[in-house]
Amino acid sequence: MKRLVPIVLALLLFATSARAGITIVGAPQGNASCSPPISSLATNSSSGVRTGDVIFAEASVGQSTTVSTPSGWTLIKGPITVFTNQYSYLFQRISDGTDGASYTFNFAGSMTSGCAYVDQITYRGVNISAPVDGSITNAVATSSPIVLPAVSPAGARDTLVAFVNNYSFVASTVSGMTSELLGPANVSVIYDQMLSASGSTGTRSGTASTMATADGFMFAVAPGPGSLSLWGDN
Repeated sequence: MKRLVPIVLALLLFATSARAGITIVGAPQGNASCSPPISSLATNSSSGVRTGDVIFAEASVGQSTTVSTPSGWTLIKGPITVFTNQYSYLFQRISDGTDGASYTFNFAGSMTSGCAYVDQITYRGVNISAPVDGSITNAVATSSPIVLPAVSPAGARDTLVAFVNNYSFVASTVSGMTSELLGPANVSVIYDQMLSASGSTGTRSGTASTMATADGFMFAVAPGPGSLSLWGDN
């Protein structure tokens, strides 16, 4: 029996680390402003963010305002037209260790009416050479549900991520995924899901009791070569 104890402990330690894979750093953050004029909007960074972590942020603005890509960030999708003069952008940042308390997104021009939204989620254990595995899909809807088109990651241990905005100020629920953030005014949500197979993920549907206009992005995040999961190492 005593000989089995070290083996059991080793298996438990392996199982714990194996579940790690891609993990969320701190808590996802969001911010909104409906008090024009609005020329920029900041959202808090996640507590504990460090070099090599990957941050995904969505910004949504009105009045045909353009969101400038901040230094150290990359625009990976968008802008997509949500409705007349409302646009959404998806950004990515690979932390170099210089993250401050917040991230500021400046606008080319000033919004004199309407609202602006910015949300972010930070992951650790991501493949920083190619964080997004495959394509990024997006959708716009004028009634519930909003259906996010499938993505087809090459990896079997990716994390599926969905950003959804419902401009009816009612929180959306995304099928088959875990809620990670409910943003200010119940407009924006972030959901994710650990995948167990490569290939098509199928669609995901965002539903809400009221949904007059909504938009969303969906994509898969690849684990780094040193990350472990229940499905083995890369």
